[in-house]
Amino acid sequence: MMMRAGVVSIIWCGVLGAGLSNASSFDLVLDGGAKTYSTSEYPRLSDLGRLLPSQVPLDGLLWLRSSHVQQQAELQASCVSDITNVGFSVLPRDLVVRDKEAVRRSLLRLVETLAPTGRVLEYGSLDPVDLDASDFLDRRLRDGDVFVWAEKSELVWTWDYFSGWREQAHRPVNSAWHYSRGVIKSEAVRGDWAYVIAPSGALHLTGLSGHNMGSNPIAPGSMIFYPPPGLGRGDHRAYGCIAQYLRTQHPTLIDAKPWWRRQ
Repeated sequence: MMMRAGVVSIIWCGVLGAGLSNASSFDLVLDGGAKTYSTSEYPRLSDLGRLLPSQVPLDGLLWLRSSHVQQQAELQASCVSDITNVGFSVLPRDLVVRDKEAVRRSLLRLVETLAPTGRVLEYGSLDPVDLDASDFLDRRLRDGDVFVWAEKSELVWTWDYFSGWREQAHRPVNSAWHYSRGVIKSEAVRGDWAYVIAPSGALHLTGLSGHNMGSNPIAPGSMIFYPPPGLGRGDHRAYGCIAQYLRTQHPTLIDAKPWWRRQ
């Protein structure tokens, strides 16, 4: 099941109210169909493994919780406010941008077109090894939880001001700098910092310039957000807020353009 933009609202509309009557239940969405199960029969995250086909790994599920949607909507609004209120920068790298308002508008579109998902992130990935080793991580399921299979991909998703979201072929040794080579010398990428969001939602800031160049390979299924020039350093508050909001998303929720440029 490959999910695209708008599928979050479809998922919630399709499963809310479909639970077992007078019972605590959760929904599992596989191959486009949702099935409802009792939390008394399957009380913990590790119990989900009994419901999955052999080709569907437990850590390939997205965990969505409706109570998280409002929190993420507030984060989204905070990012919109930060982007709207940040002033234009007069640093040398930012002076090359001719239309700084266009940059601002592109960042607002980036945030506003991605709906809050309700994705649960605070307990890490649903790695069966971690769940087996830690009772704390093997959380109890709540009424209304939704688990969606997000097919693993050998792609990397990147965002820059000129191209928006792009699907790029994964290269095992490529760092964030490698995935930006086609645009880093243009007005699309500021070129000082990038934000890497792993498939699990883990976030880290990595350098792109000579003095802070990060060399860590990017995992398949990751997203990379490249701040544009014009509004100041790539590590300032507005960009950090955007990156935090992107953690709540998943690449399969994003409508991206294929870009098979060989790197």
